[in-house]
Amino acid sequence: MSDLPRVCVAISTYFTGEVIYEVLRSIANLDYPRDKITVNVIIAKDDHSTYEYVLNASKDFNINVNTYIVNAPNVDVERNAGIRSCSDAPYILLMDDDAVLHPNTIKKALSHFSDNGVCAVVFPTVGECKSLVERLHSCRYLRGIFYGVNTTMPVTMLRRDALDRVGLFREDMGPPYSIHEDWEMGSRIRKSGCEVVADGELILRDLGDQTLRKRRTAHINDRPARRSILGVFTGYVRSYVNRNWWSMLQVFKSSPTDQLLEYTFYLINPVFFILLLTINWPWGVAYLGVVLIGTVLENLVKGYYRVFSVRYRILYPLLMLGIRTLRTYFFLIGLLVNAFKRKR
Repeated sequence: MSDLPRVCVAISTYFTGEVIYEVLRSIANLDYPRDKITVNVIIAKDDHSTYEYVLNASKDFNINVNTYIVNAPNVDVERNAGIRSCSDAPYILLMDDDAVLHPNTIKKALSHFSDNGVCAVVFPTVGECKSLVERLHSCRYLRGIFYGVNTTMPVTMLRRDALDRVGLFREDMGPPYSIHEDWEMGSRIRKSGCEVVADGELILRDLGDQTLRKRRTAHINDRPARRSILGVFTGYVRSYVNRNWWSMLQVFKSSPTDQLLEYTFYLINPVFFILLLTINWPWGVAYLGVVLIGTVLENLVKGYYRVFSVRYRILYPLLMLGIRTLRTYFFLIGLLVNAFKRKR
């Protein structure tokens, strides 16, 4: 036991409420020596209820929890405060405040670091895999181990020496400023030559729907009518034209070569398809078939979506292909629109 490395757990919170109690319970139940774990909780300045729950959990579970009250304008400022608070540990386990750990989380993460090329191990967290967004993203990684991942996740273990090379999270990104801050960080790690591993073999629960902030938002937005599909799509387009183009640009600046090539494909693929249709429509149809079949086969071979039936293992990769293609074009439109505005 004495040769096990020290691990610092850093949790950034934002009006979490009683959920933080369950999060700390999961830390207390970790299969790892207590004297090798430091727990630091970063709490927003006005979040008094979460602070009380942290104190109660610390007493009830007999764990030593260090609390840091910060006036953070966005989530990445809190994350970086958590990283800085872990100055004495070679490994830092960054957690969202609604993630419940599996008892073997730390041991499983450390097993991947036996490969010196691995700088980050990320774990998806899931609720019940009911929403389409959760199915397409978090549930994609369940029951498998995946290399070449370009993002951090709600539970991410980082090597301290890797952070010394790569740097911290960008504090001009992250909610409420922008999205894609986790994507940018993961891409930057990989661009530095390090590997990011996603481990979906353990089930880590997501209690985001039970947080105090979620209940407040649900109360404020409680409306009898749901937004139409057209309304959701229009809002998505506007978000990229107005602001998300910028955060996606930061991702591309930090991207490894394989990710840049992937998004170049999303950009060129529709143009090439239309060009083939105009020249000889059977060629265009054949090309589209090759792209769709190739996309499905790639995902099947890599093991994505393995928790779902064959039908969804075919459908979800095609949906992701469409979403990423649209997102690439929305980014390009936003980039051009804002470049034009600046010239005027």
